[in-house]
Amino acid sequence: MSSQSFDSRRAQYMSLAWKDERLIRSLGIAILAGVFLFNLIAYPLSIATSEAPAANLFASFAIWFMLPFVFAIGAAAMLVGTEEENGTLAWMRGLPVKWHYVITSKLVVSAVWLLITWIAATLMLGLQYVLADRIPQQVELDSSFGLLLKVGVAYTYVSFVVLMLGFITSFLFRSPISGIVALFATFPFAIWFLAVVSNMTMNQGVGSTLLLVVSNVMISVALLALIFWLGRRRLCVAESRSRVVDAFASPENAYRPPSQALLSRPSVNAALLWQQIRQTFPIGITSVIVIWIAALAVMVFEIDDWSHRSAAATPFAVIAMALSYTSLGAMTFYGDSVKRQCAFFADRGISPTKVWWTRVVVSAGFLFAAVIPTWACVHVTQRPGIQAYDQAMAVVCLVAGWSIAVFISMLMKRPVLSFFASLVVLSILPGIVAWFFEIYPDYIVTVGAIVPVMMFASWRLCRRWLDGTMDQGFYGRSLGYLAIAIGLPFLFTFSHRYLTLPAMDIQWRESMFAKVPPNVDQVTSLRLDRSWSSELSPMALLTSRDTTYSLATGFSSRDWVKFSANLKRELSGYDPMGTYVSLSEVLEYLNSTSRLNKRDANGTLELDKLSGVEETTNVAVEVLLDWSKRSRQLIVEGREGIATLLRFSEPAEHAALEQLVRMRRKTMTSQNSDTFERLVRLIPSEELRQNSRRTAIIREWALFQKRPWSERFNHGKTFAGTEMLNHRTAWLSVEQSRSERLVDKFTKSALSEIASDQFSKFDVDRASMLNTWLEAQFGPEFRSERGRPASARPVKLLPYSLPEWLDGLDEHQELLDELKAEV
Repeated sequence: MSSQSFDSRRAQYMSLAWKDERLIRSLGIAILAGVFLFNLIAYPLSIATSEAPAANLFASFAIWFMLPFVFAIGAAAMLVGTEEENGTLAWMRGLPVKWHYVITSKLVVSAVWLLITWIAATLMLGLQYVLADRIPQQVELDSSFGLLLKVGVAYTYVSFVVLMLGFITSFLFRSPISGIVALFATFPFAIWFLAVVSNMTMNQGVGSTLLLVVSNVMISVALLALIFWLGRRRLCVAESRSRVVDAFASPENAYRPPSQALLSRPSVNAALLWQQIRQTFPIGITSVIVIWIAALAVMVFEIDDWSHRSAAATPFAVIAMALSYTSLGAMTFYGDSVKRQCAFFADRGISPTKVWWTRVVVSAGFLFAAVIPTWACVHVTQRPGIQAYDQAMAVVCLVAGWSIAVFISMLMKRPVLSFFASLVVLSILPGIVAWFFEIYPDYIVTVGAIVPVMMFASWRLCRRWLDGTMDQGFYGRSLGYLAIAIGLPFLFTFSHRYLTLPAMDIQWRESMFAKVPPNVDQVTSLRLDRSWSSELSPMALLTSRDTTYSLATGFSSRDWVKFSANLKRELSGYDPMGTYVSLSEVLEYLNSTSRLNKRDANGTLELDKLSGVEETTNVAVEVLLDWSKRSRQLIVEGREGIATLLRFSEPAEHAALEQLVRMRRKTMTSQNSDTFERLVRLIPSEELRQNSRRTAIIREWALFQKRPWSERFNHGKTFAGTEMLNHRTAWLSVEQSRSERLVDKFTKSALSEIASDQFSKFDVDRASMLNTWLEAQFGPEFRSERGRPASARPVKLLPYSLPEWLDGLDEHQELLDELKAEV
């Protein structure tokens, strides 16, 4: 007898578990598909565009815990709410099945499916770790295993807490959507409570880990007890709901006209509006209140300068607001989809357009009430210079997400699934398109193009939805509209980038190619950190050598004699420049002499050395001027390029000019005056200076035209030692063309400025040139009103870029003018 009773109970339980698994299977499969598809699509995109390999993992890391949480939120609503809508829950009250079997079956099935989603998400994340071969640098844990173990255990436990909260709200409210909204409201506070408990227990010192485990077990037991009590009350006890709870009852009440409607027949539009307000008001007003509370909490902490509390409140506020905004869109067609009540309108010949706009207008009204605190929250928390842009961006993204949720609420045959399908889509979609708008941050407002497409799609499909013809054609059109909506921001962005390409000056380019030296093809692959000609020693471009010739630190007599002799040997003209001393050594020596005074005679420098400083300094100036003249001549002949000009010729001449100006300002004897005039006459001529600058820039421009954009994997090509575009944008042909034309524009302006000898870094044209250069360098990531992007890491192979060199030409010209006037 006992074995028969056991077999009967097991059969009952297995039947209940089979039924519950069938109910929840669609949600679980959708979550698993979302995890797989996101990693399949997002990872290759992030590999192609991200600057650091570790950055590829963050999107996968976010999906790893987000989608299992979506399942935890929706499992109870599917198991309890769907049966309530179908009448199965009331039917089960008359069956000879114990109530705790029903509750246990739902808990076990949902827990098993939640574990399956966690395992699948963890396997996909582990695969990404293997592919990336490293963990994110921002996460400072012992190893990737430590990351998955510590963070994974915490997230898994919290997801089970959310699952239990879902059962509590589902048993508390008859309407599944009311239970979901109530869960949305309590979800952030529950996480905050768990965080507080964890912090309190972990600060207890010895035994804190055991105390944390015990406290969480007690919380779980309390939640399970509450679930069984509410479930028994729902399944066995006749319910006496209060008026507040009754307001959250099934949306069928909206199809029962009020008694006043019998006295005066309202218009169709008024009746439809009343009906939509009746069935969405509890959900909408609850969501709006949650959004207001979350936004106000963040603003209060920010205004009162409670930075630590603001940082703690922001994640919970974002979670609450995201869930509430999703519910505002998903509730639009939910009430009419329950038990296919929308067929009521089709049977009576009510225009689908009237049904559509009355549903959308009411939902949009709640959205408008929710956008106001969000707009204010962004205004308070952002920097003053970018408030307007970020506010517009936030509003546009929120409205776009709402429109997608509105559209999805029409597609689901199971109305409750519309909420979770919206959550899944709105969780995956930002991760897929985030890489694009990280490249094009100024174009994120194009997301607003999604709104009219989604509104038009829901209007066009409204008749089919009312008639119940949700066949393959219906879903095929739905996917088509969704693909168009997602693709429009990309289309608008690329169209604008293409239409706003700077005009190509063909005549100027032809004249530039005519000026290119004939041997430019021979040096396209030479490195910028090496000299091209045998007349310039590779040692000349070194930043330093083992021996430091600085008067400030002092050096032995042997080093002093060696340095002075090496300087004179550089003037022989037979050996390559920089064979005996490098430019950096001479500059370091001159820099130390500028700080030298007589008091140093009692310190690190002896008097006999002090007497030879002046002669050695003159030789150093003569060496620099000789180097500048000879290297400029090599540039004009096409045997050296822009690297020699910026790293050698210009710094050498500038240092010599500075030293000559210091000599002029001192009281000089007749002998010193003769030496000074002799050195001034050694300054390269104005014609040679201009020709070398012009030839170097023209030559580099010609090399830039011949260099491929794929010098390295997905990297941009360099111009004057600066990498144009990075590997996130260099693979886009429109950005390649834009950068090339901007380089043309900058080169034309730079050559004009060099030819005119009018250098002023405060000129408006100079600011325009700088913006042109930065846009060519950073592409769409550059914003003229904000400067260069904070995340940009420019690659510079030379000490300074062309704009920085041009900024220094005004000072260089002032030194020349002062010396010319003296002579």
